[in-house]
Amino acid sequence: MAYQARDRDPLFDSSMQAMIEKRGKELFGLILVGLAGLMTAMIVSYSPEDPSFMAVTDVPVQNFLGHIGASIAAPIFMIIGWSSWVFALVLGVWGVRFICHAGSDRGLGRIVFLPVVLALSSMYASTLVPWGGWTHSYGLGGLFGDTVVGLLLNSLPIDLAWSVKILSVLLALVIVGALSFLLGFSLSELRACGRFLLVGIILSYDRLMQLLGRGTVGTLRFGYSWDLTLCSTGPTKAKVGPNPCRPTPCRPTPCRPKPCRPKPFRPKSCDGSGHRGRAVAKWFRCLRSI
Repeated sequence: MAYQARDRDPLFDSSMQAMIEKRGKELFGLILVGLAGLMTAMIVSYSPEDPSFMAVTDVPVQNFLGHIGASIAAPIFMIIGWSSWVFALVLGVWGVRFICHAGSDRGLGRIVFLPVVLALSSMYASTLVPWGGWTHSYGLGGLFGDTVVGLLLNSLPIDLAWSVKILSVLLALVIVGALSFLLGFSLSELRACGRFLLVGIILSYDRLMQLLGRGTVGTLRFGYSWDLTLCSTGPTKAKVGPNPCRPTPCRPTPCRPKPCRPKPFRPKSCDGSGHRGRAVAKWFRCLRSI
């Protein structure tokens, strides 16, 4: 005898399940944003003198996360250098995407390319010149970036200075595309970003032209008022510096009334009210005034 199981209603209906999934993604995004903040604090406060399992010193820990942060930051900086900022950037962007539900479904397919972007950014950082506060024997890209860049530069048949510049430019262009893909940008989002940047540039240029136009108008008004001031003070009172300035006084243009030129006489039809007589008299008076 076969046992027939009864169909039971699910614990939560479809709307409740969708709501739970939505809130779960938002909670996961908040966790990612918090990890991005901790990663940023650890990178910003990194100091080569901090005690870790790689360096034993009596100097107080300067890292915001204490001994744990110093112990994590030391090997990361030794391997990939300042490209460790990619960790904080990826965590922050994907956290915001999960919170806003903007392309969060693309996360698993894009995050697998994180090692590639880390390697490219480490190579690019190695092509940059370290600043005065960098006390390590390796470059800004860590030991990995210095090793790979050194192999590439030895294989190029051109001058070392030019090869470093060319490699730096090429790596920068590649990193922009790789980071856009890693951070989950689609073609529509890239078009929207490009449109936003283009409109912002155009509006900024328009605002700059308006400010320049206002400055030009103000200069012209000041020059016009200064000219009127010189005209009102006369040729003997206006002085600029040690030498007297004798501007040409403003002489009013003589009023020359236009001669009264009579219009051709066109008598109207006499309707019995004396219009023709008045028109003739006016015409003769105008002739006498000439």
